[in-house]
Amino acid sequence: MDSLSVSSSCRKLSRLEIAYSTVARFIKIIDPPECFKPYLDKSHYNNTIYRARDKDLNSKIKKVLKDGKRLYSIYRKDKEIRKSEEFKLLTRMLKEQKKSSKNISPGSLQNPTDPDDTYRKKGKKKHIGYTANIIEKFDDNNRIIKSYDLQKNTYSDQKFAKDTIKRLEDTTLVIDGAYILRRDKQQS
Repeated sequence: MDSLSVSSSCRKLSRLEIAYSTVARFIKIIDPPECFKPYLDKSHYNNTIYRARDKDLNSKIKKVLKDGKRLYSIYRKDKEIRKSEEFKLLTRMLKEQKKSSKNISPGSLQNPTDPDDTYRKKGKKKHIGYTANIIEKFDDNNRIIKSYDLQKNTYSDQKFAKDTIKRLEDTTLVIDGAYILRRDKQQS
């Protein structure tokens, strides 16, 4: 049994890019008020994201979040819009990004094009995407993947071990140290 990181096909976004992209995606599905139409222009994206100096960064994040909050308050009572994936992502992003950047959860939105992406730091490596658990069956001559499981990146090796122990009976597991807790050893 072994786990591995599976990278997302989406690019890693900064906090500003996450907020901006989520707001812009929502604006694309509505007939926006005039004050939000710049989000539809590519040059607005470039000016906001790439021409952001460090000293302007916090004010730009605050402005984009403020725009998101205004859009949320305008459209939250519209039943059709509330059902849209874009509105759900806007709501999620606003909830998660209201905290300071140091307190944002690893399970928070990493990229609106792949909302299931999560962040994980395992050892010294930082990873955005998913985690997979591979269970192999082998003998002296053969090796075959018996099963696998793909989860959000925040799913721990210990959770994979518990899931596997429940599913497998009369099996000897060969695992690395990251998988096991003492009580799990007793169960297996």
